[in-house]
Amino acid sequence: RAYQFIERGIFEQKHILHNFLAASVAARQMKLEWDEINSRIPYLALPKMRFECWQKQGITYINDAYNANPESMR
Repeated sequence: RAYQFIERGIFEQKHILHNFLAASVAARQMKLEWDEINSRIPYLALPKMRFECWQKQGITYINDAYNANPESMR
């Protein structure tokens, strides 16, 4: 069943996959079944402006500006 979540684009960054795996371990410790964990994967999403990637005219853009305003950076 592991292939089910690796195919989703949300897990392209290794640290996000590692966080998901750690959360899965915690869920299993709380006696959740693998089917329950897997059923929630389609609802996972990154916050807006967090690792958003797109290409335009052969250039890859990455927007990781989540919460990057002068007040939050102090």
